[in-house]
Amino acid sequence: MSTPRRSVAAVATALLLLLAGCTTFSVAADTGPVADLPADSAALSDPVAASNDTAAPTVHTTGVGEVSAAPDEAVVSLTVTALAPTAAEARERVAADTEAVRTALADAGFETVETTSFSLVADYDYTRDGRELRGYRATHGLEVTTTPDRAGEAVDTTIAAAEERRSGESTVRVDAVRFGLTDDARAAARTAALTMATENARADADAVASAAGLSVDGVRSLSVGSPAGPVFYYDRAADDGGAESGTPTTFTPGDVTVTVQVSAVYTLADGN
Repeated sequence: MSTPRRSVAAVATALLLLLAGCTTFSVAADTGPVADLPADSAALSDPVAASNDTAAPTVHTTGVGEVSAAPDEAVVSLTVTALAPTAAEARERVAADTEAVRTALADAGFETVETTSFSLVADYDYTRDGRELRGYRATHGLEVTTTPDRAGEAVDTTIAAAEERRSGESTVRVDAVRFGLTDDARAAARTAALTMATENARADADAVASAAGLSVDGVRSLSVGSPAGPVFYYDRAADDGGAESGTPTTFTPGDVTVTVQVSAVYTLADGN
């Protein structure tokens, strides 16, 4: 009979029209091997694996290096002061006293004498009723740079010059004696301390890596810090004079320690 055939044809025609009206469709991907991809294509073709990839492990360490050296420089700090009724007189007196000290030091062979400060101010006495002008005070600060073995001689020379000119409110005092290192000596000590600090940082990194079954593979970063080292100070008032008593002033400075710190980040690898 012809009726069933017409029904089958009608259904087939309807299916074709339905498929023709679709605007999107999917195609199954070929799951076969891809021969021409590079060897490291797994990380590129697998986004999950790529996102889970981590950097090499690291270890942070800090090494400290300390190097001690005998001081090769001494700095004697002096202050010349004068009090006078007028500012002009105070300035004149402190200028004359400063020149006398400079001359005495130069005659003794001290070549480096430098000004560190100068001031000229009104000086008052304060009471319950207010204040009363005493005069004007001028001060001139000096520094004498020499070798440690001549620091005591610089002090005694200064005191002797002050005693010869002592009058009224004029005075010369020794504020401090400081021992340290010259630029070249400090640079040499710092270089040695840096080497020591770097070696200590690496030794710590090796120990940590070994304990974890790893090994140091490289250096990611290095940074340098410089904790301050101690400096020996000796304070002395000019009136307690060694030169005046006939016994020369002597000093026994301790070593100067230069300390540096190195912080490091090392990358690690499998220790096997």
